[in-house]
Amino acid sequence: MDLINTIAEAIPAWLEAILALLVALNAIAALTPTPKDNKAIGKALKFVRKIIDVFAFNFGNAKNKNDS
Repeated sequence: MDLINTIAEAIPAWLEAILALLVALNAIAALTPTPKDNKAIGKALKFVRKIIDVFAFNFGNAKNKNDS
């Protein structure tokens, strides 16, 4: 039971860190003019969005039609 409580207490901190990373990556992509770094950051954003989808239970039949 201690393990479950420890994990449950750590989830908000991890979620906050992931969302902060998402905001930072979006800001970098918006501020830099070159498409080359936007492509690399886009891959990182795609990974972060997949993590967020898992936390939001957006997988299987729950995904949007336009999500790949």
